[in-house]
Amino acid sequence: MHLAPLFEEPLSSSSKAALIEGPRSWTWKELRLEVEALAEKLSVQGIGSGCLVAARGVSDSRMVFLAHALWAIRATFLPLNARWTPGETQSALRQAGRAALAEPSEKGDWKISWLNPEAAPFAQEGWPSRASSPEGIQLVLFTSGTSGSPKAALIPFRAIEASARAAALQLSLGADTRWLCCMPLFHTGGLLIVYRSAFYGSTLILHPEFDAIHVNDAIDSGTVTMVSLVPTMLHRLLVAREGKPFPPSLRCILLGGAKASPGLLREARRLGAPVAPTYGLTETASQLCTLPPEEFAKLSEKDFESVPLAPLPGVSIEIRDEKGRLLPPGTLGEIFVRAPMVMSGYLGDPAATERSLPGGTLRTG
Repeated sequence: MHLAPLFEEPLSSSSKAALIEGPRSWTWKELRLEVEALAEKLSVQGIGSGCLVAARGVSDSRMVFLAHALWAIRATFLPLNARWTPGETQSALRQAGRAALAEPSEKGDWKISWLNPEAAPFAQEGWPSRASSPEGIQLVLFTSGTSGSPKAALIPFRAIEASARAAALQLSLGADTRWLCCMPLFHTGGLLIVYRSAFYGSTLILHPEFDAIHVNDAIDSGTVTMVSLVPTMLHRLLVAREGKPFPPSLRCILLGGAKASPGLLREARRLGAPVAPTYGLTETASQLCTLPPEEFAKLSEKDFESVPLAPLPGVSIEIRDEKGRLLPPGTLGEIFVRAPMVMSGYLGDPAATERSLPGGTLRTG
């Protein structure tokens, strides 16, 4: 399967819809022009290969343009969580060290300033010349911090590409996919859709936030083939549908971020929701294990207590004890992951990197 990058022909000159945001839409050709113009502005301000660019999180087309522009100029993107307190934001920026800060301006674009000029520059890996196979760090994504202070995971481009390939194989995604994103673009689950849409040459339908009525309207219009949700979103979606079945044009509801209750899964299946339960981490560029919708439809209701997820192609999952010894099936232990979409480490924290990546295998905790 070929994953076409944004800046290569024939995708970059295509008149196919690349991005839809409310009443506005951009073809792939128009998106490329937007991105090239922004990339030029960033380059004039000294941003290029090896630079780290932090951006205050917005979930609109500006974030899409910025993500692709930083990809084009080989800079590394650090999206800042819009829900952080000022103190949390400042803590993240201190960890970033020397970086450019992109902030939304009143003109509808980005205002650039420089942070911590006395700090050491970001240690960027080398980038080959072709956009289709760079090895450098594309993203710095902060973890949720559920098991301690948030850490900044270094996500190389090869992890994003590997994740896109594996997800496409598991869920039959391609140029005909029309993926509705109502997840925040400063979060892994939302931002990775931006990159995957460019890889597949598919259409990204962008909602600035989750609204059950608006999402249902988009689904019922027949234009959406896929949507990513967390369980609370799916619950609100089902309540708003008031028993109305889903149209056959919707092929996949990628459901992750938390455990879905058996009751929620029962109601989803009753309405014909093509649910694909999934498990992943920030440290693995989103998905690791996903049960395709056609397999979800075959489950018995007793399986809803603990849905059997399928590792994506190329993903090896092991369960080990506290000493790292492999455990037999059915035994409680810690999840270890070996996969091409695993991060390179944690920014500025070699001790945490060593603990989490023994021998290149990710300890999920």
